[in-house]
Amino acid sequence: AAQGFVWGDGIVGLQFHPEMTEEMVEKLIAFEGHETAEEQEFVQTAAQIRTKLKSGWKGRKLLEALLENMVALHEEEAG
Repeated sequence: AAQGFVWGDGIVGLQFHPEMTEEMVEKLIAFEGHETAEEQEFVQTAAQIRTKLKSGWKGRKLLEALLENMVALHEEEAG
């Protein structure tokens, strides 16, 4: 399934949270960890989430690259 889209020349929509760090995810698990995958069809277990984080979550780097590219495009248009 598509996790993002671009509309026009300056609108980007993401259907995930690239800004999340491992520390932030751990806090969410601690706060909302009672909602298990067994209870809800589209909810991962804490173990599944941690496995994905350990396997090399690159969301933050993706977000930084996206923003840098958007700024560069804007500067080109303005300059």
